[in-house]
Amino acid sequence: MVKIAIAGGAGNVGQECIDALLATKKHEIVIFTRNDVPAETTDSPVKLVKANYEDVAELTSHLQGVDVALSFIAPLDLQQGVTFQKNLIDASIRAGVKRFVPSEWVSSTLEHTPWYSFKDTIREYLAEINKDRKVIEYTLFQPGLFSNYLTVPYKSAKHLTPLRVMYDFENRRAIMREGGDDDTIVLTTVQDLAGVVARAIDYEGEWPVVGGIRGSRISIKELIALGEEIRGQSFAFFQLT
Repeated sequence: MVKIAIAGGAGNVGQECIDALLATKKHEIVIFTRNDVPAETTDSPVKLVKANYEDVAELTSHLQGVDVALSFIAPLDLQQGVTFQKNLIDASIRAGVKRFVPSEWVSSTLEHTPWYSFKDTIREYLAEINKDRKVIEYTLFQPGLFSNYLTVPYKSAKHLTPLRVMYDFENRRAIMREGGDDDTIVLTTVQDLAGVVARAIDYEGEWPVVGGIRGSRISIKELIALGEEIRGQSFAFFQLT
């Protein structure tokens, strides 16, 4: 049995992964929350722990005996995203946690997404920690865009909230880069991601730094053509220069 600590487990992706882990029926799961924790019930499949992400000593105490720490932290305050995760990493190292998963869950390329800049900072922090020797094992789960978003307004996953993205199948329109017809993106269902996370927990070999998840690789023009075929009409385009 692997003991797993989950930070930010109340989020959409976190809940999908928790369900996949619970389905294995072989792990002990502790979910960190910043809210007050209700009285435990004997039939609860997980344990809730109130955690202060600004207190490394407290986090270290909560992480005692934990084998894997998964982070889904994604606060609106980008600096909090950095501080909270650095503290979680430091506490994991102090507590002897073997494996750590930072809050990635998107694309490997973050150049034009400044709201995800905290992810780049944490990548650099983990690389620096392990620069001279392996201090903590970690991997970056980077599934690209969740294909579940293309089903808006219909929900296609239990927890993932429908989100309108630049490829809007419902209204038959798309936002794309000028001259970017042949640009490619990766689409992965959140269910597949959660399944891979659950299997990775049991993987006995050393985790690669890059998780290597890839669902469907498709060009923008192919995706639009697919949308037009499904919807039966042409799409309107809004091009960015």
